[in-house]
Amino acid sequence: MREPTPLFSLLGLSCYPYGAALALGLLLAALTALAGFRRAFGAAEDGLRLSLLALPLGFAGARLGYCAVKAGFIAVDFGPSFLYRFGLGGYSMAGAFAGVLAAAALFGRATRRGCLSTLGAAMPALLLATALGRFAECLTTEGIGEYVDNPFWQFFPFAVPDVYGDLRIPVFVWEGLTALVLCAVTWRCLCRPQDAALTGMLLFALTQVFWESLRRDGFLRFGFVRVNQLWCAAMLAGVTAIWLWRARPSRAFAAWSALGLTTGVGALVALEFAFDKSPIDNRILYAVMAAVLAAMGAGLLALRRRALGKEAAHA
Repeated sequence: MREPTPLFSLLGLSCYPYGAALALGLLLAALTALAGFRRAFGAAEDGLRLSLLALPLGFAGARLGYCAVKAGFIAVDFGPSFLYRFGLGGYSMAGAFAGVLAAAALFGRATRRGCLSTLGAAMPALLLATALGRFAECLTTEGIGEYVDNPFWQFFPFAVPDVYGDLRIPVFVWEGLTALVLCAVTWRCLCRPQDAALTGMLLFALTQVFWESLRRDGFLRFGFVRVNQLWCAAMLAGVTAIWLWRARPSRAFAAWSALGLTTGVGALVALEFAFDKSPIDNRILYAVMAAVLAAMGAGLLALRRRALGKEAAHA
């Protein structure tokens, strides 16, 4: 971990190591999109077309998302010019996903495949881009967690030195590894692109809630609630609603599913509050959080199987 220093400057714009690494990651993700669309639809060229649409919309969404959350700070310190002063940094992963989702909706409408199918074919590429972007955070001061005081854990990948030489949890490593695993999982689901999209969003949201909670960097937040966790909650609600609609369960089953999701989200919010306000050891709280997320995942995957079974029965 180190303070960012530019590699070079061109036309007044500085290129930083993180930006170069991220650009390489996006290139590899675009190549993966070609393979994903070939596997899902037999149309590799559509992966390139979507990439050319998703990259600018994702960038715009990431910038606008950050500016929306930090509007008060930006208005006082920078003014409206911050929006196009890209060298100052400031991007939101949730905003980037909104931009990519808009690209999938537009491209899905143009190709008549629909938003979910298009997003599913691109899901492995999106997760690969996320993984490589997280790994690239080693070139910045971001992506770190609490101090590692126990000598037993003071080695990579459980600890890395920050800019002051203190050992911290390298959350970016674990987020990147998780995204790589999910990339492989969604690749196996590409025979059903819509399922790849929904399963990818579900698993990413559940794991991201946990890893995001460990971060002690410049994350975006509203009070003690982190923006990325709100985004993950919205994805979980959307995935649950789609699977409930497809499964056509009884009212009692639907009610219990909605209650389970609401209870789980409520428990996660309470745990986030407890990390700073409760005398309970944070290790115990994180174990409880992992158990809650695992229970939510098990319940939602059971709902997924029910929805897929219902679709198969009507095929």
